[in-house]
Amino acid sequence: MILSRLYSYAAVHFFSVCVLSVCLLNTTCRSTSAQEAEPTAKTAAPAELWFGTLDVEQRRFRFAVELKPSDNGDWTGRLRSLDEGGASFQLEGISRDAEQLGFEIKSTGAKYSAKLDPSASQASGRWHQHSNDIELILEKVDSVPALKFKTLWTGKINAIIQNLDIAIFELDNGEVLLDSVSQKASGFVGRLTRDGQHVLISLPALDAQFNGTEDGVAQTLTGKWKQGLVSLDLVLVKSESHQPVPLRRPQTPQPPFPYQVREVEFRNEKANLKFAGTLTVPREAERVPAVVLISGSGPQDRDETIAEHRPFAVLADHLTRAGVAVLRFDDRGVGGSEGDFSEATTLDFASDVQAAVDFLRGQSEIDAHRIALCGHSEGGLVAPLVAVDDPQLACIVLMAGSGVNGAAILASQTRLILEQADTPPELLQRQVAMQKAIIEVAMQSPLPTIEEYKSELEKKLNAQLSELEGTARDQFVEGVSAQFLSPWFQFFLKHEPAEVLTRVRCPVLVICGEKDLQVDPQLNLPAIEGALVKGGNADFKIQVLPSLNHLFQTSTTGAISEYGEIEETIAPIALDAITHWLVERLK
Repeated sequence: MILSRLYSYAAVHFFSVCVLSVCLLNTTCRSTSAQEAEPTAKTAAPAELWFGTLDVEQRRFRFAVELKPSDNGDWTGRLRSLDEGGASFQLEGISRDAEQLGFEIKSTGAKYSAKLDPSASQASGRWHQHSNDIELILEKVDSVPALKFKTLWTGKINAIIQNLDIAIFELDNGEVLLDSVSQKASGFVGRLTRDGQHVLISLPALDAQFNGTEDGVAQTLTGKWKQGLVSLDLVLVKSESHQPVPLRRPQTPQPPFPYQVREVEFRNEKANLKFAGTLTVPREAERVPAVVLISGSGPQDRDETIAEHRPFAVLADHLTRAGVAVLRFDDRGVGGSEGDFSEATTLDFASDVQAAVDFLRGQSEIDAHRIALCGHSEGGLVAPLVAVDDPQLACIVLMAGSGVNGAAILASQTRLILEQADTPPELLQRQVAMQKAIIEVAMQSPLPTIEEYKSELEKKLNAQLSELEGTARDQFVEGVSAQFLSPWFQFFLKHEPAEVLTRVRCPVLVICGEKDLQVDPQLNLPAIEGALVKGGNADFKIQVLPSLNHLFQTSTTGAISEYGEIEETIAPIALDAITHWLVERLK
């Protein structure tokens, strides 16, 4: 949270540009898909609205529970987690009578059971999620109450790879609540203390501190934001509100659509998991070709949503208007899909995609012999894995796919991103050296145990870690060890995508952005082309699109910080390149 895993020396989670926040019990940070959108202003008010705050290890989550009775006497409802960007979760198994209130959220493994007071206006109960059992009191309200605070401080952290707007609410009891506005993550609990003009704000959940000087005339706090091993200048300004400026995303498709939109479910029998997605099909067409979209790394919804951009919705709309059906689906454990994303590897994701392909082959309006894959970022690793084992696939598209192993990707993107941000040479070299040490230990064979890894890491990084104190040092080592020894990361670091590409026989389109700093074209394209040539693939095209970044937006620098600032979701040149090539191959 606040600083990305890349800049906190644990490296970025494979091209990941998803929101980096400490999620509810580390399991429920989920994007609301287009098909799960919260009620608009035209939707009738819920029959009941309940509100409460869940305290979880130095973070508070405000919940708004909307319940509505149905005609048959049952209840339907949703829970909005206000401190997770308003993420919305469907409630199931709702029990509501004069004495009790209960429900569950299957996608996150959460359950709530409570007793009502005699007036049926207060529910006192327990929130159960995995091994956690926490008290949660809900009050019936007419509207969601506003947060009460004494002083509001706002500022912008220049975190090198991203500019982050933050708001710090100073409460009457000396506590503060931090809101990372840019990341739509809030409720982080800390304390503010004053000693004359000196102000100290500590946020244990983020391993962060702000040390500053208060200027009563200018109404500012000027000082340093320190998080882990990083120290950055920060000016906080006393403010009245912190309402974020609405983001414009003009490419997001809006109904009515000139094609069918179906909410679908399919199963991966191998993993015994159900997946939810959206299938868009051209109208009045029979036996049409189809494409499965494969998301990048991190838990992604079916639209691959980031910073309110919905690139897969935009791409699906463009392809379907051109006569190609498109299936896009929520990742494991996201939205309406079952499973635990944190336990999966790239091979598991390939299994999920194969299940999606098998589902399409069973649809009467889809031509089973004209099915393609289109994978972005990590999806560009998944698509070839599926294609090698499924010779019936018509073709694949790799959007910013890699041609070298993860260790090389991390080294490349770290240097490129920090160089673009004009990082001081000393800091850049320290980052590169630390990352190299972290990866070298993780690449050992046989794989070290977590205790062996931690011990060796402490030795290699002793000088740098000496800047951290006690708990912070332990948290850093624990976090890096858990991440780099995880099944996903181990596969990513060592997987050689070029070896797989030598065995791909179907047509391949490889496109990348000229300004992609996360998957460097100069590093990856020669490896991809070499593998396809070595394997004897007779039909492939490699295209570098000028001025586009990793998300295929028209960009100035390619920096991650631009992703949310750019209004364009996908450049027309990229949409046309993908669509024209696919239509030609899927005739």
